[in-house]
Amino acid sequence: MKNATMDCLIDNNTAPAPNTYKINYDGALSNADNKSGIGVVVRDCQGEVIALLVQQLDQAYQPVEVEAMAACRAVEFGSDLGLHRAIVKDDSELVVKALRCKDNRLAPYAHLINDV
Repeated sequence: MKNATMDCLIDNNTAPAPNTYKINYDGALSNADNKSGIGVVVRDCQGEVIALLVQQLDQAYQPVEVEAMAACRAVEFGSDLGLHRAIVKDDSELVVKALRCKDNRLAPYAHLINDV
């Protein structure tokens, strides 16, 4: 993940500039089914959907862990698509704060956040 060449802006509510994409992601879990999932939507600067990703995880993680995994997968997906500049957006305030922070060593999901 550290080798990705995509520049990411975290949690910007404005429309992306030309040649910039917006990546929205979210995590979900079902304790009843013991499953989690990740969803990613990539839009261009005009708001048109250019790519979608849905991924099922084989166990129910903690909510913040699923969100952190979704963040990691969203950035990886953007890099796989060859995007060079993207705005990354999530609704988890805790994960967004962790992405902005330089020191996440004590967080149980630090290994995921530090990859982004």
